[in-house]
Amino acid sequence: NKLISLSNSKRRRLETRFQ
Repeated sequence: NKLISLSNSKRRRLETRFQ
């Protein structure tokens, strides 16, 4: 679960950067 959380955090950060 922690791994997924980290992956989600990185994906969300990338999405915000793209936005």
